[in-house]
Amino acid sequence: MSAWFSDLRAAVRSLRTSSGFAAMAVVTLGGGLAMAVTVMTVVNAYLLRSMPYPAADRLYSLSYAPPGQRGPEGLRDVDWSALSDVIETPIAWDLDVFFMLGGGSAGNVTSRYPESVQGAWVTPGYVEGFGIRTAMGRTLQAADYDSASPPVAVISHRL
Repeated sequence: MSAWFSDLRAAVRSLRTSSGFAAMAVVTLGGGLAMAVTVMTVVNAYLLRSMPYPAADRLYSLSYAPPGQRGPEGLRDVDWSALSDVIETPIAWDLDVFFMLGGGSAGNVTSRYPESVQGAWVTPGYVEGFGIRTAMGRTLQAADYDSASPPVAVISHRL
């Protein structure tokens, strides 16, 4: 054990005499460690860990147009149930901005001006397909998608 301590003392003396080399070595090792941690975090997030959805290995994404361009017309009229042997639960959404009135962000003070919030229009099956559960209230039901029914919204804790 005393040989190990004498080697450690000799290494510390050597690093003290060449402090520039010691500083560069510490910076290089720190940078390499940071890069290794970053790479492993990305690999874990995108390759090793599955998405936080039930049956995530069975989710597929279809895009009908490149980002920023309009998709083909008439997709709302397609009867996706005819593809039930291929598609178990068709899920679609369209991002939109909604305006909320009376929900001021300053404590209990209600706002007289509309506040814009991000949201999405979703199709039946969206809630079940992504395994969304509510903390309070209920999720969307089949009757909520009828055009004659009153508007319904599912809001998040953050909102």
